[in-house]
Amino acid sequence: MLTKPPILFVIMAIVIFCPTQPVLAAADLNQAVEELASNLNAASQGKVRQVGDTGLLLIEFEGGGSPAVGSAVEVVRPGASGEESIGTAEVIQARSNKAVAKIMGQSALSPQVNDRVYLPQGGRVVVVPFTYNQTPTQFSNTLQDKLVTTMVQKGFRVVERNQLEQVLREQKLTYSGLFDLKSAKSVGKLLGAGEMVLGTIQDQGNTVAINARLVELETADILKATEVTLPKTPVITKELEQALTPSPEIGGPPVGVTPPIQTVNEGGITFTLQTCSKSGGKVTCKFRVTSNEKDQDFGLVGGRIFDENGEEYKSGSNNKLANKIGRYPASYLVADVPVNLIVGFEETPPNINIISLLELQFSNFPTIRFRNITLSK
Repeated sequence: MLTKPPILFVIMAIVIFCPTQPVLAAADLNQAVEELASNLNAASQGKVRQVGDTGLLLIEFEGGGSPAVGSAVEVVRPGASGEESIGTAEVIQARSNKAVAKIMGQSALSPQVNDRVYLPQGGRVVVVPFTYNQTPTQFSNTLQDKLVTTMVQKGFRVVERNQLEQVLREQKLTYSGLFDLKSAKSVGKLLGAGEMVLGTIQDQGNTVAINARLVELETADILKATEVTLPKTPVITKELEQALTPSPEIGGPPVGVTPPIQTVNEGGITFTLQTCSKSGGKVTCKFRVTSNEKDQDFGLVGGRIFDENGEEYKSGSNNKLANKIGRYPASYLVADVPVNLIVGFEETPPNINIISLLELQFSNFPTIRFRNITLSK
C-alpha cells in the first residue's frame, strides 16, 4: 500500500459553528480539512497527462515544481476502494511543473491518463500545537488533533502525541522549547523526524487567521507556508480563551499555575506578560524580564496601551522594575535571572475590556509590543 510523502502538510481550520445544526458543523470541519490538505499537499503530487507508445509518461505536478532528473516517483490508480499501485517511475526529463518518466521494471497494470503520481516517501513529521498570543490554547489542541488525524488517514507518518511528550519529558522541555532550532533538531532526531509543522493563530476581530509552516529541522528552511482565515465563532472564541496549563510531566509548571499571556524575545531579552488587570480606573500589567545573554543596565522610559476603540492611555508614575519604583525605573539585569516589571496605565475607562496594543519603551532598546490582551478584574 502506497504511503503519501510528508513534504507538504494539511493545516486544519475550524469553520462556522451552528448550535442548531451540530452535525453540519462537524461536516463543514471535515470538508475544510480535506480542502486544505489538497492545497498544501499539491506540490508533492501530480497526474499522468499523456502515455506514449514507448511507455513514457508525461506528468504534470500541481504545486508548480517537479522532482529532479533521476529521482523516483510512485504511480497509482485511484479507485472506489482506495489507490492501487502501478509501480515506480524514474524521471528522465523535468522542466517547470512537468516531467517525463518511465516505469521501472514490470508492472501488472499499464499506466493511464489521470493516474496519480506522488513524490517519494520522506521521514516522520512532528506536529506542534499552534500558539495563540505565544501560548497554546484549547483551540490549539483541536487543531492539532484534527491535523494529525487527517494526515494519518492520508498515509502520512506522523509522530504520536504520546511519543512526542515522552521525549519532551526526557529532555525536560515544553512545547514552546521546540521553537528553538537546536532543541527541535534534538527532539526530531530522537523521534526519527526530519520535519516539523509549526503554526500561529491570530485574532483579527471578526475572523481568525491560522498560519502554518513546514520546517526542515536540519536546515531550518521553511519548506511550505500557508494561511487560512475563518469566522471567529463563539466556540472558537471560547477555546481561544482557554489557555493550556503544561503538565509537570512535560517539563512545564505544576498544574494550576497560570501560563503567561504572551512572550516576546527581542535583543537577547525575554519579556513575559503574566497578567493585565483593571481596577478603579487603572490598568496594571505584570511582566517577567530576563536577560538571556549578558549582564546589562536596563530602564523603562515609557509605555502606552490602546483599547478596542483605538483610544490611547499612557503609563503612569508608579511603575516598578525589580526593586526600583518610579515613572522611569531602571535596574541592572543579571544574565538568566528574571526580574519583575509592573507598569500601570492610569485614567482608563471602567468599560475597557481588551487591550488591542500594548507598547513598552526602554532606553536604547527596540519597542516591545503585545497585542489582543483580555483584561482580568
